[in-house]
Amino acid sequence: MVSLVGVVDVKVCDELAVEKFVLVFDGFTDAAEHAIAIFAATKKGIRFLAFSPFQDEASQTASEHIAFLDLVLDHYGLDVANMIAIVADNMETNKAIARRIKVPMIGCATHRFNLAVRQWIEPHMPLIKK
Repeated sequence: MVSLVGVVDVKVCDELAVEKFVLVFDGFTDAAEHAIAIFAATKKGIRFLAFSPFQDEASQTASEHIAFLDLVLDHYGLDVANMIAIVADNMETNKAIARRIKVPMIGCATHRFNLAVRQWIEPHMPLIKK
């Protein structure tokens, strides 16, 4: 399995070497487990780069996310100068990441819609819970 990962990593590195790319990532929670998945999207397609759980709440800051993203980008030899945007949900951590690395952020429309619906139904929650 380790040998296969090495072969795939080399292939992904070669494919992405000088390509402009969009970094796509999403954090999620399952029970008490927090994790992040990272992808690179180019004209050639989308490549899965990494998946990692967060060790604790402190590791969910913008600085910790950036450090992890840097680690992943370095592993694949991706240059931030070739990053044209990030795609992520609209949480403040992701907005801070976009500001710090100075690339535009394309927020998730579904996430914005979900937030709007939650805000709209909030006054009706006592009735909904009956």
